[in-house]
Amino acid sequence: MKSFSTDIKDLSTGHLLILLEGELVIMCEGENRARSVGDLELIKENQFECKQVSESHKVLMIQANSDALYIEEADELSLALIYEDFFLQQKSQSYLEKSAQYILERLTLSSDQTQSSLSIIEQITQYIQNNLDDKLSIEVICEEFELNKTKLIKLFKDNDLGSVMTYVKSLRFQKAKSLLENSEQSISLIAASCGFVDCASFSHFFKKHADKSPSQIRKERDWLM
Repeated sequence: MKSFSTDIKDLSTGHLLILLEGELVIMCEGENRARSVGDLELIKENQFECKQVSESHKVLMIQANSDALYIEEADELSLALIYEDFFLQQKSQSYLEKSAQYILERLTLSSDQTQSSLSIIEQITQYIQNNLDDKLSIEVICEEFELNKTKLIKLFKDNDLGSVMTYVKSLRFQKAKSLLENSEQSISLIAASCGFVDCASFSHFFKKHADKSPSQIRKERDWLM
């Protein structure tokens, strides 16, 4: 079996899929999982189905240990560098093998390492990054980490991260801007992946932070291309 592949037809049990472009729906373990740029999916079930949602996609699939635990955001590795390694430049097979191995090592965490190597603020910020599509609030974060509000607010202040919700909004804006500029996802899908209930609230939020609407950003990108 190949240690890595960029052809979605090669996807099989034990592969860690990193989506670099487009949208997919993975159907396994009795549920449909929509996946967009930057998402990971570890295929553990023998029976699964993959459906392409967008007109085109690019994926990297690495043979992995199905018992391992993985960080949920591939952005940690810089998707641009992964894309460049496997799609933009001619590289030797040996180089690509080592690159795939490095990516897997960076993404793999043991259960012990997850708890011991990450400080509480690192765990919280990672949790926020991994759940930007969900309803995040101070109350939700406090409940997740069994903290009181005062402790959570102090943690962010002591680590120069500003207020909790300003930090959340900043990450949502960065993710939205990146997707608008670098993906072909629809504005409505980007809005949902960044935690907004509809396009109107997303557009209002984005225009407040960028002085431009999401559609203006997309039009400017298309014009430059």
